[in-house]
Amino acid sequence: MKGSDAKKGKHRQWLAGAVFSAALVGTCLLLFLLSDAGGALLAALGVVQTVYEPAPVSTALPETTEAPKATAAVGMEEHPALSAETFLQRAESFGMETLAVLSSEHERMAEYTLAYSSGETATLLLSLQNGEVTEFMLTMRRPMPPAPLTADANWFLQQEHDAQQAQYEESLAWIYQVFLAYALALDREEALPYSEAAQMAAAARSTFEDGEARTAEHGKFRFTAGAIPSTGTKDEGNMCEAALSAEP
Repeated sequence: MKGSDAKKGKHRQWLAGAVFSAALVGTCLLLFLLSDAGGALLAALGVVQTVYEPAPVSTALPETTEAPKATAAVGMEEHPALSAETFLQRAESFGMETLAVLSSEHERMAEYTLAYSSGETATLLLSLQNGEVTEFMLTMRRPMPPAPLTADANWFLQQEHDAQQAQYEESLAWIYQVFLAYALALDREEALPYSEAAQMAAAARSTFEDGEARTAEHGKFRFTAGAIPSTGTKDEGNMCEAALSAEP
């Protein structure tokens, strides 16, 4: 029994030593392969080791013109081409209620007829450049106030006078409202303050009231108003015009 146990003990010792030796050799071999010399040996033997390294992500914007094009497209949507039709639509949005009836049209001009109180008419002339409105001109006969009443005027004459005075004031108010709406419509880029447009409309109304010439400027906008020179017609001295232009 003792001899058998002794043999088993020696066998276990030999097995343990063999396992330890193998582990030691494996460890040494692994350390060698991980070293520079081991790497050179693997390269010489044709063994390739692939290591994944994520490519660096660049934060720089690509060199392209797409962004400016998009910006330009947005700008074009905000400020569409100011055609005659667009101009009239914009005027409606600013309170222009009188219908503009097209009288004549060609490449550089469009003429419309406006009907206002008591069958009177006015002419709207739009100047076009490359299909866009650059100026509008309102032309009409000056509204005339009623003649003063005499001290002995009867009730009927007073009523007629009051009606004519109301119509006269209504015509002047119409001129102001129309010119203001057209001025705001022409200002596609909102470069003309409302207060300036209102002052120009008031100046236009005053010119149609007294026939005096008036001018004003603001930025690229130029306002002119005055009586139309005599042409020998029955309306001689009674026709006036008011215009507003915007440099393209």
